[in-house]
Amino acid sequence: MTQSRIFTFGCSFTQYFWPTWADMICYKNDGYNFGQKGGGTTQILHKVANANRKYNFTELDKIIIMLPSLFRHDKIDIHNGKTVWVCNGSQYENPKISNDWMFTQSLNDIIFLKEYLEANELFYWFTAMHDIFNSDFVEYQDLSEQQLEHLNYVSEHIDFKYPTMLESLVSIPNEWGSRNPLYTHGGSPDLHPTILEHYEYANKIEKVNIRREDILIAHYMMLQLTDVNEMNAWCNKNFNIFSSQTLNIY
Repeated sequence: MTQSRIFTFGCSFTQYFWPTWADMICYKNDGYNFGQKGGGTTQILHKVANANRKYNFTELDKIIIMLPSLFRHDKIDIHNGKTVWVCNGSQYENPKISNDWMFTQSLNDIIFLKEYLEANELFYWFTAMHDIFNSDFVEYQDLSEQQLEHLNYVSEHIDFKYPTMLESLVSIPNEWGSRNPLYTHGGSPDLHPTILEHYEYANKIEKVNIRREDILIAHYMMLQLTDVNEMNAWCNKNFNIFSSQTLNIY
């Protein structure tokens, strides 16, 4: 009998140095997390198609996509004989890459992704790290009228099944740093969701097979460490619920 599986895709809000909401809902739920730190919409689009090719999605599967910000530039590379995605987060202030190109590419990726999923009659949900369709977002202030029309068009065709991560974490729009406490790296706050915040978000999506007591132990340990690599090493040794499969497809 075919069982329901979970497939998640996204950026560092989906795959990071410590377990995320995606790892948590995949844990003991026959789940696969294909998120990638720094990733944009292009790597999501390709990974969804290639994951389908490898795992043969069915109508029983849940495909959950947390969309990243729109000014990202994903590249393909060969590493140790394997095709991998090179993702470096927001490139909004990178003078070597056109903001107009990234913006248009990302919006088109999202529409192509929706059309691909619907053409294959798959069960999918969209959410996002923040409301990427809000035209008041600071990075959108220099958009042309044509670009705003493009943004609105995509917004009208994409429904968020769940609240964005930002909506779940803060009461003041765009105030990531208003949360407390945050983990730190190199003496500065890391604005990514904490393990406890990921746990609370994950429970809005799917049953999480992890005790809250264990979440709190890991959360308090992350508060004591000051380097994300140390945090990752501790989690791998003491709280390894990671479900990252990001290198298994391209």
